[in-house]
Amino acid sequence: MRYLRYNMILFVAVAALLAVFGSNRSIVSSQEAAREDQKRPAFALLVGISNYKSKDITRIDGCENNVPALSETLTRDYGFPAANVKTLVNEAATRDAIIGEFQKHLLANAKAAAENKVEAAIVFYFCGHGSQYPDQDGDENDGLDETFVPYDARTGDVFDILDDEFDDLKTDLRPFTSNAVFILESCHSGTGTRGDNSDKLASQETDADKRKRTAYKRRHPPSGPSDAMTYTEIAASLSYNTAKSETAAFCKCDKPMSLMTRALVQALKRSTPNTTYRSLMREVSTEVATHSRQEPQLEGSRDTVLFGGAAKRSTPFIEIESVMADGRIVIRAGIIHGLKTGSQVSVYSSESATNTGRDGWLVNGVVERVGNTTSVVRLPSEKEQPDAGKVKVTSRVVLASPVFGGGPLIADLGPMTGDTATLPRSVAASLEKDGLVENGMVKFDTAASGGSLTLRRGKVKDITTDRRFLAPLKPRTVCEGDELKTLTENERYPVAEKEVFYLTDGADSRPLYGMTFDPEDASAAEKIASLIRDHAYMRNLRGLDNKASSLPGQIKVTLNSIPSDAIIEGCKDGKITYRPDRDKFRGFQQISDGKTPIGSFFQLNIKNISGDIRRKENEFASGEAFHIAVLALTNRGEIRNAYGSSGANDALQDGKDINITLRMTEPVGIERFVIVVSKDLIDLSFYETRGRRNSASLLERLLTRSGEATRDARSVIDAPDRWGVIHMELNITDGR
Repeated sequence: MRYLRYNMILFVAVAALLAVFGSNRSIVSSQEAAREDQKRPAFALLVGISNYKSKDITRIDGCENNVPALSETLTRDYGFPAANVKTLVNEAATRDAIIGEFQKHLLANAKAAAENKVEAAIVFYFCGHGSQYPDQDGDENDGLDETFVPYDARTGDVFDILDDEFDDLKTDLRPFTSNAVFILESCHSGTGTRGDNSDKLASQETDADKRKRTAYKRRHPPSGPSDAMTYTEIAASLSYNTAKSETAAFCKCDKPMSLMTRALVQALKRSTPNTTYRSLMREVSTEVATHSRQEPQLEGSRDTVLFGGAAKRSTPFIEIESVMADGRIVIRAGIIHGLKTGSQVSVYSSESATNTGRDGWLVNGVVERVGNTTSVVRLPSEKEQPDAGKVKVTSRVVLASPVFGGGPLIADLGPMTGDTATLPRSVAASLEKDGLVENGMVKFDTAASGGSLTLRRGKVKDITTDRRFLAPLKPRTVCEGDELKTLTENERYPVAEKEVFYLTDGADSRPLYGMTFDPEDASAAEKIASLIRDHAYMRNLRGLDNKASSLPGQIKVTLNSIPSDAIIEGCKDGKITYRPDRDKFRGFQQISDGKTPIGSFFQLNIKNISGDIRRKENEFASGEAFHIAVLALTNRGEIRNAYGSSGANDALQDGKDINITLRMTEPVGIERFVIVVSKDLIDLSFYETRGRRNSASLLERLLTRSGEATRDARSVIDAPDRWGVIHMELNITDGR
């Protein structure tokens, strides 16, 4: 990825791609909120299929357990009346029943509400096998329709439910509500591991139905971009990925769940009245990424609050069960709410109106022990933090930051002795030199299985047949003298017969980040170590947050695409040149669907709106200057400083903005951006510099250490409003 910086003011303003998260909750339920919900009707249809009628379709342990967990969350935490939540599990989830209940329960009730001039909140959830079928009407770029596999599919004359059929149902619903959420916990293509693999994750994808079926005749034109704001769709994976379900052996529990749904339920329990779907799915994606490389997707109306605000929730917080004499407290939240050893919390007085920022803040603490529903938190002493003595049972606890990475990254590099051990030893030595082993970021284990990072060797043709998943060796466009030249695929990608090194993550057999390494390359060990190093830090950065901070709400982020010819000027002396004249930048377009094609340019505009926010409460209030740092987590497994290092971190004054221009390169997939907002000068350049260095700030200490020994109260005595985080992501596509 190339980074270019331009000082220009964008004329396009869009809604900020952020939301300030609230806390975990035991989380305080509100009967008053439930009564408010009933004024705005809410209906849900939840489908979960673990066992199938056809013996040729494998079992998925998680689906039947997902439904009651999600149902309980909707009714208890979001005020959906129990009678309005319809469930279809296993043999009840036939093709006719799914379509029929969608029409009778969701469509009919939404229509009735609309006739009473009330917009209903609608939720449709499907968990089961997903598959594909040859497209018969020419509306799919890849020539394949995605399908949902009902209980009785592949028996008699019963076929899968085509995405075209489902799109027609969505279109039927559209005139009556724009507050519809479709949660699709199934695979969208056929890659990955199938079936239950003992201690590994199980795929929720099954082979395609080979039988010939009558072409489906659509009742409505396909949904287009103009329809995107009328619904929100959450999918468990990309169109070419598989969704994963836990097995009993994997979760070491009696009731395994699908990875995304477990993360979704946890995130819903932690959300606030202001949480948007974009914010919710960032939490979900972070949790899923710790176990699998599947990429949960969010489409449609991303920046609306959950269920359109139909479920009015009180500001959530975790209750304190007891305050112990030694300075520890027991809180009523645990594993089910997403807490882990090392999670950081902020404690507020019962008089706090917002449970964020400095309003009523008393002290920060760190979770020492975690149970299913309770946890022990260590607080600093009164000597370190005087207000620690004011913590009472009536005080309120907010989950400020999760564990960044949740412990060391387990790496299996192969035998460290013998003739083949030269490369593994060199990789290990490089990581040890960087301090990653001492800091608890990486742990070597040749006996590891399941979720470990593994070094492998093989021919390119045996690794993958789809080049979309490989990182190219050369860029698409190069200069030959003063002329631009577009290279062919064969010039850009590794030769099919070439034997290469590559890393795999857990059960995923594809190269991590599409990267391959030439055994004949003298720097191969160093490159492999760099990828492992960045991957370990990425696990931390995906979970980086400070939910008690109010700073992200004072920053506005705008995202726009830019035509290539507005950026690239040509070639000079064998190098690509870029246009320096801002007046030649034309054709900006807002990126509304979170997608951008390979090779395209886009621009982040980051504006300080603290003055505007504060003047809503006090017309004479002034804004505040903030330091900004932007990290890009690239598709190639790299962490890049897009802004904020090398002296470019002057404070961003109120009302001013900065612009960061970037270009997207292969492979396809999710590119993530971490925007850190801080009252103090921050320097995240250590991500791009090798070797040890002393951690100068609290934030840096949190980012560079995952070991148990570093998680103590002394590292979290800072106020909650010193720094905050905004997460963004782009789905890089190849236009198919």
